[in-house]
Amino acid sequence: MKNIVRKIVTLIITLLCISFLSFAAFSVIPGDAALSKLGKDATIEQIEALREEMGFNDPLPARYSKWLSSAMQGDFGESYRYTGTSVKTLIARRLPITVLLAGISLVIIVVISVPLGILSARYSGKWVDVLTAQVSQVLMAVPAFFLLFIAEFMLCPVVFS
Repeated sequence: MKNIVRKIVTLIITLLCISFLSFAAFSVIPGDAALSKLGKDATIEQIEALREEMGFNDPLPARYSKWLSSAMQGDFGESYRYTGTSVKTLIARRLPITVLLAGISLVIIVVISVPLGILSARYSGKWVDVLTAQVSQVLMAVPAFFLLFIAEFMLCPVVFS
């Protein structure tokens, strides 16, 4: 029981650290949501007023704590890109597809990886083990988008001809 509590506390601390670092990183990258929302024809006064309304002029810790408090209540704010649409709605629309893709990936991984792992363990040091290790190392080094492109090319050659 003590170990489970320690793991949960570690998880919470890790999530807080990662969320703060991500929040801070997005705060320093170039670009301004107020300018993006108002467009290039906006005056400096309009941009500053919207920045104040959105809370961008507040210090980083204050903005983070406000965001974290809202996020813990399920309110992720309004999308800057899709005006009038909440982020929660955007996530809800895309979540079923994401879960489906994750499920399919899990099934494919289990169907391929478990038998190959058993074969590698059974024939440790033999050509099956060496080949499996080499192929897995090569596939881990290749970016996922490139593997997807190759898989589509192999599965749908008509599209690429």
